[in-house]
Amino acid sequence: MIYRTVYAPRPKKLTRQRLAILQYIDRYMREHGWAPSETEIRQELHMHGHSWLHCQLMTLAELGYIEFKCSMQMRVIRMPENIQ
Repeated sequence: MIYRTVYAPRPKKLTRQRLAILQYIDRYMREHGWAPSETEIRQELHMHGHSWLHCQLMTLAELGYIEFKCSMQMRVIRMPENIQ
């Protein structure tokens, strides 16, 4: 017999760190009129890992808090109208 273990994905939630990222993006956009770059987010929140932040931004997009496009373009983060 072959047993297959099926792992259900854990529900993603708005953690303390994701909330800090979201609040910084919102504040930055209100002050400047455009989104911060990933480098600016990392510097403001004293984060070192680029890939970790990228995953957090992707999760915030999956949860519907931001619109985030993987691109070579700068500043590709948007706040949906119903969130602002």
